[in-house]
Amino acid sequence: MPLSENNMKLSVVIPTYYRLKDLSELFESLLKQTVKPLEIIVVDDTPSKIIEELCAKYRGKFERFNIKLVYVRNYKERSAAIARNIGASIATGDIILFLDSDIILYL
Repeated sequence: MPLSENNMKLSVVIPTYYRLKDLSELFESLLKQTVKPLEIIVVDDTPSKIIEELCAKYRGKFERFNIKLVYVRNYKERSAAIARNIGASIATGDIILFLDSDIILYL
């Protein structure tokens, strides 16, 4: 069966490093999309807890749309490529969409 907006399972993987405002704007743009992802996986290279706290704030907003928000702290080698690989290894969707944390999606 071909994938459609009714049956596709989309995982979004977002590596981030100190992008609090940008990530918040990306979250808002994801909430406005007509096709919602199954899950959003944020892989955080930031040594502080600011991104973790932002994800906790948005978790309920995403749950209202049946979107699972997964937060992963990357304690090892910090790089966008490694963060993407970590996210891909966790993703459960049929399709994985990799987004940078400074992206804003438009309808």
